[in-house]
Amino acid sequence: PQDMHEQPASVRSLRNMKDVKLPFLHSRAQSSFPKSGWLDDLLYFNSLQTLVLADNSLCELPECVYQLVTLRELNLSTNFIEVVPHGIAKLQSLHVLHLHSNRLSDLPADLAL
Repeated sequence: PQDMHEQPASVRSLRNMKDVKLPFLHSRAQSSFPKSGWLDDLLYFNSLQTLVLADNSLCELPECVYQLVTLRELNLSTNFIEVVPHGIAKLQSLHVLHLHSNRLSDLPADLAL
């Protein structure tokens, strides 16, 4: 991502947002979103508590999500995720994790339910 100082003031003001919902990005990815790395901009939201990435045809969770240390709720439902990534353990503030309607066959033993 670019340095925050290079971003317009309107974008910098978003960094205090607490909830972000990004539905149906897969349908727009062809035209308006870069093919990769677009989720890296989430790092600008340093107060983010809720992130909804449901219904986005995700096969895995982007690495940048593990750096969202204030995240309390993560909704990854209705995607194509087959394995709960070990990086989830880095999200120590996470209290709610939505994973329904994915391709999971089992959950890691260390995932507290």
